[in-house]
Amino acid sequence: NSKMYSDLFEALGGGAAANASSSNSNNRDNEPKPLLSFKAGKVDMELQDSGKFMCNPSTRRCQVNLKYDDDAQLVWEWYDRREKSVMDTIRITDPVTLRRAAVPPSTDKDTNDRVYYWKLDNEYRMIWLQDKEEDPELISKANEILKKTKKPEEESPSTSNAATSSAPEAAAAAASTDSRSPGDASTSSASTTTRQVDALSNILENLGMPQNTDGSAPATAPAAAAPAPAGGTLTLADLQGVMAGLQNSAA
Repeated sequence: NSKMYSDLFEALGGGAAANASSSNSNNRDNEPKPLLSFKAGKVDMELQDSGKFMCNPSTRRCQVNLKYDDDAQLVWEWYDRREKSVMDTIRITDPVTLRRAAVPPSTDKDTNDRVYYWKLDNEYRMIWLQDKEEDPELISKANEILKKTKKPEEESPSTSNAATSSAPEAAAAAASTDSRSPGDASTSSASTTTRQVDALSNILENLGMPQNTDGSAPATAPAAAAPAPAGGTLTLADLQGVMAGLQNSAA
């Protein structure tokens, strides 16, 4: 009697079978969502002596899930929609492409355009779409995913923040350098000019020539010397003109 009641509960969706199904559903709820899912069935392919394949479509209600596993590897997951369990998992190690198969005409014309095949590791596999109203973009979406056999690496937040913060710091450093450069150059130039004027003044003094303090050219300076600018400061141009005059006189 207990066996009979157990079978009855299973037929009604209760008992151990229902608990197992509920447990499988809860486990899958914790998994990341697939990249793409679509209803499809397997097609068993048997190679004949003629070199052609004998194809037998399976009537099991299945679903294909394209997803990445824990190793970031793309997988093709066969999922039984009635049993709510995974039937098979195929690791996609190389890019593959779904191609439409030219199948012989059948009584169900809708099935003729819903058969596709793909090849991995020199083995052909075939599927048939179980939705009569096929999404025109479904195969192109699947093929785009099947090209990326490894999960793309995501940029970590710390790396992004470091790159973002380094840009303002570099800009601030450049601005600081630019703001100091003109001042430093001006100070250096002025210091160099002052040293040159002092050195030439000492040379003129040793030669016994009076230094010009009122801005006019010395009496002994030749006419070719450039006149000094008005003012009470002996400039580098004045001293350079005097030295040029001395060299001409010596010659």
